[in-house]
Amino acid sequence: MKWLIRSLCLISLFVGVSLFSSAADNVRQTEKKDGPDQVGKDKKVTTFLYMGHSFFMPIAEKFKQHPPRCGFTGYRQFTAGAGGDQGAPGNIWKRLAADAPVRKLIEAGQVDAIVLTYYPNSGSELSDYERWVDYGLKYNAGTQFYVVAPWPKYNHTSLAEFEKDGQKHYAIIKGIIEQLQKKYKDTKFTCIPQGLGVIELRRRFEKGEIPELAGLCKEDASKKEGEFLFIDKLGHGDKMIHTLSQLIWLAVIFNVDVRTYDWDTGYKKNIDLKTLAWQVAQGSIAAPGK
Repeated sequence: MKWLIRSLCLISLFVGVSLFSSAADNVRQTEKKDGPDQVGKDKKVTTFLYMGHSFFMPIAEKFKQHPPRCGFTGYRQFTAGAGGDQGAPGNIWKRLAADAPVRKLIEAGQVDAIVLTYYPNSGSELSDYERWVDYGLKYNAGTQFYVVAPWPKYNHTSLAEFEKDGQKHYAIIKGIIEQLQKKYKDTKFTCIPQGLGVIELRRRFEKGEIPELAGLCKEDASKKEGEFLFIDKLGHGDKMIHTLSQLIWLAVIFNVDVRTYDWDTGYKKNIDLKTLAWQVAQGSIAAPGK
């Protein structure tokens, strides 16, 4: 195992690879919920591999603090990503060399869960996900798979257009999940509906319900002080999107009731991100157009 960790630390590809396998001492932990959606045990080493693009990677890197805080002390994670469509499952597959750290980790049978995302019209066909599923199951038959449904690009779209694009992405990913589950009946596949939460944030912002935000897009603002929903015209998320997304991931992957999670989001007056994340995870926030 030591040689594997050393190689992961030393090799740098187009991806960023990081390991997290510790839990903070004296941290108040949230009670975990029992159920079929729960992954890992208190002291069992559970290894997650996150692979995606720039809408995905900042959240994955920040997420590593949460499972140990909730009692999953054996949790560790690796990340691999690239910007734009190069972070789509099919394109990551093509770019990873045979001796890449990610491949070595999987081939060592160390990965318990693989988390992927989606990029429209590039590297996100059913076959692209199947490659990762076949690969993961070959070395660990118990591997579980998650697909994060991202929010759509901003690009100055109206709220109606933003919702429409989000609906399309979400429907495609749900369809892929259904096909994968049908083909691999003994394997667990889960959609993480992160994009629905971001769409709801934009709805509320445009209704004037989130005064904590200085504007919709920081790049468009002449005065660039304060926090915005997006940091640029493409739609990369600012702090609120990243915070909400981490909570959605925690609720979906680890079945944590984030409404009572002992973690300060930094937003207390006008927006309850913990309740919103829980609603998204439970399907209480409808897909756009529903």
